[in-house]
Amino acid sequence: MSVPTAIQPLDLATYLSIGATIIALLAVIVSSWTAWMQRQHNKLSFRPFPEIQLRDMNGHIKISLTNNGTGPLIIKTLNVLKYKKNTAKALIELMPAYNGWTFFAHNVDGRSIKPSGDIILLELEYDPQNTNQLNIANLIRENLSTLDIEIKYMNVYENILPTYTKNLSWFGRLI
Repeated sequence: MSVPTAIQPLDLATYLSIGATIIALLAVIVSSWTAWMQRQHNKLSFRPFPEIQLRDMNGHIKISLTNNGTGPLIIKTLNVLKYKKNTAKALIELMPAYNGWTFFAHNVDGRSIKPSGDIILLELEYDPQNTNQLNIANLIRENLSTLDIEIKYMNVYENILPTYTKNLSWFGRLI
């Protein structure tokens, strides 16, 4: 029978290799955590912020969708609601028949807006001294004041962000 021998003490090379392995594992953990934090920061840094901007002055009625964020805004759906019920995909669909529009956009679903960019949804320039044009502008204001615009959108990471809704009752203030 052999007698068990005492455990040999580890030499310096063994201690160094164990230390190097621990340091390498810590480096992997720290770099993974840093990459995750950077991705979270990027998601917040490139976030779009939609805003429906309204203009009604000096013979000019305009409604535009602006991206006030730092990342592209991708429109999933834009819906126009009349009395809180989904009615149309574009403002022009609910306006009186008129050939003098300055600009209007049809369905904008799937379009994107760069940071600080915008899409004009509806625009009318008219002569406030012309009674016929002023009457048409008032009819347009009356129609707009009953509407809401609802936008479902996402960022470049394809995260669906909270629905943005804007009530257009402000146009009824002059009627």
